[in-house]
Amino acid sequence: MRFSVIMPVYNSEKTLRESIASVLSQTCTDFELILVDDGSTDGSAVMCDSAAREDPRVRVIHQTNCRQLRTRLNGIAASKGEYCVFLDSDDLYTPDNLEKLEEAIVAFQEPDLLIRSFYYEYPDGSLKAAPFLFDSPVFFEGDDRKTVLSCFFTGTMLNSVWTKAVKRTVFEGSFPDYARFSELLVAEDRLHSMGMADNAGRIVYLPERCCRYRTLPGSVTRDYSPENALRFCTKAIYPEELAYIERWGLPVPETVQRLNAQYAAGAIYVFDRFYRNAASSADRTALIALPWRSFLPEPCIESLSANPFLNEAQIALTKMILRADGAGLMRYYLRKRTRDRLKMLKNRWTSHG
Repeated sequence: MRFSVIMPVYNSEKTLRESIASVLSQTCTDFELILVDDGSTDGSAVMCDSAAREDPRVRVIHQTNCRQLRTRLNGIAASKGEYCVFLDSDDLYTPDNLEKLEEAIVAFQEPDLLIRSFYYEYPDGSLKAAPFLFDSPVFFEGDDRKTVLSCFFTGTMLNSVWTKAVKRTVFEGSFPDYARFSELLVAEDRLHSMGMADNAGRIVYLPERCCRYRTLPGSVTRDYSPENALRFCTKAIYPEELAYIERWGLPVPETVQRLNAQYAAGAIYVFDRFYRNAASSADRTALIALPWRSFLPEPCIESLSANPFLNEAQIALTKMILRADGAGLMRYYLRKRTRDRLKMLKNRWTSHG
């Protein structure tokens, strides 16, 4: 069997049927679909069992709740395919996803890891194409792997597990189980992807899009109550990231500064999302008062002013967030709204001739 499609499932009854259908309707049929029900309390478990009865390619694992990272590893342990591929239970495969993967596996003589891109799908059904890291197919082996491995520290486009196809042997032997990180809300994909890349000797990047990542309302990532903001902290994996930088032989000072810049930019991004979507001025005040220093690794804070990968505005805004400078932040957002309003008026004037 060529592919094992591994789908963690938790309380996904509203989207699960479509996600399963996007796998079962693939133009390539040489696969199994492993549904790992992570202790769902809605109708998801029943839907998984129904899918298994209706199609012999579907297998179901029921378990007590242990979160996404452990659930995915349990699916990998049960897999029988030569390659493991992944899909979340609220996202969709493109119809020829596995067929294109099969063609690439043959063309590149069975690499250990294949990486691709994806589409964002918004609630109104519109799609936005995520960018490519490279404009043409690229094969990495030996010391050349540094080119793609360094991309983990220049952005977030390598984080998602569901953009990857991984030879099952990559997970054998020394592959870490990361059990101590099982409670992470947002960084488990990044951690898992780094482990895959670390164990993969031959890596292929393909400039094609394999799935539709659906940005659905009501998910935990769109709960903008102030107390939810710090759950997006990924500082716990910072030591692991530093270890990978060393192990992969990347230029240490420069790469660490790039990583620190990612953390600062991440704090700005999370704060901005919550501030803009706050339900009330009281929520904005509560958001500002959160202990944002706990969001960032201490080396990131210490080197903030001297980080060459952050501009002056990013540094100033990060400092305001860290010191809970409510007056400064409110002035910033007032100015930004004014700039946005003027830009909109200018565009409207220009469009009207």
